[in-house]
Amino acid sequence: HTNGVVTGATWAQLPSGLWVKDFNSATPDYVVVTCPQLNFTTEDFSGIFRIYIDNLVASRCILERGTITADGYTFVVAANGIIYLYTSQAAAEQHTISNVLSIGATTWYTLGWTRAGNSVRLYRDGVDVTFTPAVHVNPATSARTAKIGVRDNLTTQPFDGKIGFQRIFNYALTPGEHRNWHNKISYLYGAV
Repeated sequence: HTNGVVTGATWAQLPSGLWVKDFNSATPDYVVVTCPQLNFTTEDFSGIFRIYIDNLVASRCILERGTITADGYTFVVAANGIIYLYTSQAAAEQHTISNVLSIGATTWYTLGWTRAGNSVRLYRDGVDVTFTPAVHVNPATSARTAKIGVRDNLTTQPFDGKIGFQRIFNYALTPGEHRNWHNKISYLYGAV
């Protein structure tokens, strides 16, 4: 329930009539959100994003609320299709990853995570795709704004494609809830 300041990203209408944000990595485009309510440290939290990557020749940041090895958490897709969720503290970070080629370019996906205690699980289209889980230390408190479509410095790992849905929860979503969210939103974006 927080508005963001959009830089560069434009609106694109899908065949379903739905409008989504379209990000160009060459610009880069991003959204900055002032959201102290997303400063998760000791509590459980989860996120769900509906994304379409145009070009996956480089890593693409979906969300960063903090910065790696300093504070907060980061949600990224690497160029090899691995999904990462980082939690960070001063000079340290932990990351849970999916398998190589968990996602590719030019396809809509519902990506998400659940952090419960020191455990993180990753989801693609409502299915757990966690490959290498880490033992996550609590993220260090962060006074930073959240960045959608780019890392905290506003230049690194710019997103290239569309983001049509984003939700952050202050509790641990169950596997069934991830699947339910995917089922509720995926039909709006074409093939599921």
